[in-house]
Amino acid sequence: MHPRDHLSRRRLATILVMVAALLSTATSPVSAVTDLDGTATVAYTEQEPAKLIASGFTATGGLTYGGGYLEVSIVDQTSEETLALQTVATPDITTGAISVVGSLIHLGNGTSADVIAAIDRVRNGADGNPLRIVFSSEFTNSGFEPDDGELAGWTVFEDVVDLGVTELAGRPTIDTSTYPANSGGNDDDYPAVPGEYAVVVSDATASEGTSSLRLESRSMTPESDCDVVHGPAVVSGGFDAAAGDSIVFDWRAFSGIDAHHVFGYLVDSAGNQTEVLDTFATTISDTDWTTKETLIPATETYRFVFVSGTHDTNCSRSAGAALHIDNVKVFSNRITDTELQAIGRLLTYHNAADAPPDTRTVSIEANAAVEGTDTTTFTIDITQVPDEPSMHPIPDIVFDNTADADAFTDVTGTVPFTDPEGEPVTYSLTNAETGNWIIGDIGYDERLIGTYSTVYLHTATGSYRVVAEQGADDTRESVSETVEFSGTDLEPGTTLTADLTIKVDVETAVGDATGGVDSAEITWDAPTWIGGSAITDYVVEYAATDTGLWTVFADGVSADTSASVTGLTGGKDYRFRISAVNASGTSAPSAPIADTFVLAGYRPGPCLDEDWTRPASGIFDDVGTADFFHDPASWAHHNEIVFGRAPTRLAARDDVTRAEFITMLFRMTCEPETAATLPYDDIEAGAFYVPALRWAHANDIIVGTSPTTFSPQQPATRAHIATILHRLTGNPEPLTDPDLGDLPSDRYFTDAVVWMASTELTRVGDRFEPFRAARRSEAITFLHRLNTNQLFS
Repeated sequence: MHPRDHLSRRRLATILVMVAALLSTATSPVSAVTDLDGTATVAYTEQEPAKLIASGFTATGGLTYGGGYLEVSIVDQTSEETLALQTVATPDITTGAISVVGSLIHLGNGTSADVIAAIDRVRNGADGNPLRIVFSSEFTNSGFEPDDGELAGWTVFEDVVDLGVTELAGRPTIDTSTYPANSGGNDDDYPAVPGEYAVVVSDATASEGTSSLRLESRSMTPESDCDVVHGPAVVSGGFDAAAGDSIVFDWRAFSGIDAHHVFGYLVDSAGNQTEVLDTFATTISDTDWTTKETLIPATETYRFVFVSGTHDTNCSRSAGAALHIDNVKVFSNRITDTELQAIGRLLTYHNAADAPPDTRTVSIEANAAVEGTDTTTFTIDITQVPDEPSMHPIPDIVFDNTADADAFTDVTGTVPFTDPEGEPVTYSLTNAETGNWIIGDIGYDERLIGTYSTVYLHTATGSYRVVAEQGADDTRESVSETVEFSGTDLEPGTTLTADLTIKVDVETAVGDATGGVDSAEITWDAPTWIGGSAITDYVVEYAATDTGLWTVFADGVSADTSASVTGLTGGKDYRFRISAVNASGTSAPSAPIADTFVLAGYRPGPCLDEDWTRPASGIFDDVGTADFFHDPASWAHHNEIVFGRAPTRLAARDDVTRAEFITMLFRMTCEPETAATLPYDDIEAGAFYVPALRWAHANDIIVGTSPTTFSPQQPATRAHIATILHRLTGNPEPLTDPDLGDLPSDRYFTDAVVWMASTELTRVGDRFEPFRAARRSEAITFLHRLNTNQLFS
C-alpha cells in the first residue's frame, strides 16, 4: 500500500458517474448521475466490433487523481471479452484533448501532447483481466520486487561519491547538500580506508511489497574526524514528466558504524539538477519509512539519482550507514474530473463469444489516492445472433490389403457437423435405406450397401459405422467408393454435407533417402503384392517438416523404385512418401520416410570443369602428392580458382589474406558481375580483389573489420572463413552437435563454426582453433570439399 493511502479518507466526493446506469437521482455528496441517451443500459450485438459504451460517463467532486487510477471490470469476465480505450494513431495536441496511442494516454497542450496516464500491463482489459488506467508515469522497476527484475532499469555505482566532482547519470553532480557543522562543510576528503560499498535488493524492510533497494557503506576509515563520506549511488532509467507533476518515493536510513547522510536529486537531459532528498543524523539512529514528494519543475526527460552516505558524528574516524529506497512513482497532478471523464468516455467493449450471456454487469471504480475510491455499475444488454453451422471434412477410411487373407475391422466415427448455438441436429446418409440394425450394442436407423463396404448411421447422433465387404476387399489392390452424409440444424435450418471416401489399398514399402544440395535421392521397395495388376507409376510427394504441406514431385511416369527429387530448399528437413499406381488405381501414400536434411545453397558454378581428374604429378613444387591438400590444389589450379604466389609455388603453408580468400570464392562462383558501391576507405583502386569484394558485399557474404575498413591484407582466421561459407550456403542448421572445446558461445561465428564442423568441411576433432589464421592450403581444401559436396567423407 502506498503510504499516503494510510491517510484518513477525507471526502469521498467524486468520482464517478455511471455510464448509462439508471441510479438513484437523490442528492449525493459523492457522485452525480448521467443517463446514456435516456436509457438505463447499453445495447450490444453479439460479436460486433469494439463499441464505445461510456459516452455518458460523468465525474464530479473537484478532485485530482494523480497517483490514483480508473478501473473497469465485468462481473465474471471471460477471456472472450475485451475492455479497452479507443485509440488513435498519433496524439491530439489540441489543448485539453485526451487521446490514447497504444497503452499511453495523452493530454494536449496546444503545441504537443503530454503522457498523463498508462494502461496497466497486467490489468489491460484482455484475457479476462479488468482494465486499469494508472495515473502515474511508466517507470521501470519502481518497487524493486523480484518479479520486476530486482535491479532492472537502475545503474549501480559502488564506490565513493564526491558530490560536485563524481559523474553520475552522465553528468557531474552538483553539491547542494547540507552538512553538519563539525564536518568541514563538504564530502571532499577521500577516506583513508575506503571500506566496502554495495547496492542490493533487500527483503529486510519494505514500504510496499516485500523488497526495497539498499545502498550501504561499511568498514570505512574517514580521512579526518567528523568527515562526511558519500557512496554508493544508483541512477534510474529515463522517464518523461511534465511541469507540475509529482515524484514520490519512500526512504529509510539505518545507522551502521555511524550516522547517515543521504542525498537524492533529479537530473534532466540538459544536466539541470532538482534536489529531492537531503538529510543527515547527528546521532547513531535509524529512521522510519518516510514518503517524500517533489514537484517537477519543467517538462523534460529525467533520471533519479540516490546517494547514500555516512557522517562520522562521534568523530572517531569510523563510519558506515545505509539508505533504503522503495515505491518510486511519478504521477500527474493535472488529472481532474474533466480529464477523468474524458478518459472514461473512451471505454470500449467487445465480446468474441459465439453464445454470450444476455446481460453483462460493468463496474467502474475511480481512485483519488488521498480521498479513496468510489464505484458505480451499469448493464450491457447483448442481442444474440444465430451463428452458421459448419461441416468439417471427414478423413478417408483405408482398408490395407496384403497378400495374405485379411479380416478388416469395422471403423466408427461421428459426422463432424458443428452448431455453435448448440441447436439440435438431424443427420442423414444419401440414398440410404431406413430400418433398425444393432451392431455392437449400438443401434443404427439408416444403411447404405456399397460394393466394398456397408455404411450404417444413427440419424439422431451422427454416429456411423463402416463395415468392409471382406471378400470383395481382400481380392483388390486399390479401389475406392464415396458416400455422402448431411446434417441439418433446427435454427436456422441449414443443411450441410460431407463426403466419406472408403479405400482399399496395398501399402508401399519405403526405403531410404539421402539429402543433397537443394535435393534428395530416395529409394523404396515395390509392394510385395499388387493384386494381379502391374505397377505402371509411382507418385512421389515431399513436405518440409516445418510446414507439413505435401507437394507432388513432377517426375513423369516411371515404374523405377528410385527418384532424384530436386527444387528443395536447402537447410531444411524433408519427408517423402510414395504411392503405387496400377490399373486398379492409386494406393494410399506410404508411411513417410524419416526426416532427411537437405543441404543449402551453394551449387558448383557452370564455369567449373566437373570432369577434372587427378594429375599424375604435382603442379606446384611445394605441394606433395601425399599432402592432404594435393587434390584440392590441383582442382583449384585447373579451374583457375587459385594461382601460385609464384608460377610453381602455391605457398600452401602461408596465411591466406582476406582479399585472397574472397577472390577464390568469387572465381569458384564464376565471377558474377556486381556494381555495388563499397563503403571501405582502405581499398586500393583497381586491386585484383575489388570485383570479388563488390560481389561479396552486395550479397552479405562478408562485412568489413569496421564500417569503413575491409583490411584486405589481414590474414583470414578460421572463424572468418567459417562465417563466410555459412553465409554463402544460406546459413543452414548444423547436421550434428560437435563438441568443440575451444569454441566460445554467443560470438558472431559460433553458429557457423558448429555448422562447418558438423558437415566435415573441416575435420577438427574436439578443437577448431577459430582465432588462428587459416593457411592457403586449408582455404583451398574447404572450397574443394564444398564444391564436390564431400560433406560426410
